[in-house]
Amino acid sequence: MKYLIALLLLISSTFLFAQKEDDGGFVGFNSTSKTPSKEKTSLFKVGIIPFLFGQIYGTGELRFNYERVIAKKQSILAGVSYVFPNLFGLALYSSGASGGRGSNGGYSGYGSRPGILDANYAFEGVRGMLGYRYYLLRRGAPHGIYVGPYMSYNFVNVSEKAAPQNYEGLNYFDVCAVFGVQAVSSKHFVFDLTTGLGYKDNFISNPNNNMDLNSQTIPITPFDHVKFLIQLNFGYGL
Repeated sequence: MKYLIALLLLISSTFLFAQKEDDGGFVGFNSTSKTPSKEKTSLFKVGIIPFLFGQIYGTGELRFNYERVIAKKQSILAGVSYVFPNLFGLALYSSGASGGRGSNGGYSGYGSRPGILDANYAFEGVRGMLGYRYYLLRRGAPHGIYVGPYMSYNFVNVSEKAAPQNYEGLNYFDVCAVFGVQAVSSKHFVFDLTTGLGYKDNFISNPNNNMDLNSQTIPITPFDHVKFLIQLNFGYGL
C-alpha cells in the first residue's frame, strides 16, 4: 500500500509541474491534441550501463525498454531486464579469482569485497519497470526534456549449486521522480538520458541462516532508503 501511495503522489506532482500551452489549455488528455502521424510514437530502447553494472552488486542486466506516446506531450514506459552475473564476475570465475565463503558465513566477491560472485553459488533474476513522462517543450513527446514518476522491482534468487534448497531472494524496489532528455533523429535513432531521485527498499525474502546475504550484499548506510537514478538508453523509433 505504501508503494502505491508513493507512486500516486509522484504522478500528482508531475501534473503540478506540467507546462500549459500558450492558449492556456493543458493538452495532456485532450483528444483533439493528437501526436502528428509523422512523429515516432513507439520507441524501442536498450540500456547500456546495466549490461556491465547492474543494480545488484555482481550482476548485469540485459534490459529492454518500450516507450509509447499516448498524447501530444505524454508517454508511458515499460521495461524488463534479465539479471545475470556481469562480465567482471564471469572473468573472475574463469580465472579462479573469486573468493569463497567468508569467515562470517557470507560470500566474498572479487577482491575482498562482499558479494554473490562465487563459483559455488548460482543466481539469476528479473527486473520490471514502469514509468510515465510529461514532455515540457512545445514539440511534445517523444522529444526534449521530460519529467515524471518511475518505479522498478528487481528480484534475484541466490542458491547453492550443491544444495539448491539453500536459497535466498534479493529484492530491490524503488520509486523515483525523474528528469531527463531524449533526442530522436530523422533517421529514427533514439538517445535517452534519465536522472532521478526517490525512495528505495532493499530486503531479503526467505532468509536462510546458512546464507548470510543480508549483511553481505545489502549494505546498511545513512542513506539506506535514498535512491539515485541514472540511465542511458539507445534505440529506434517508429
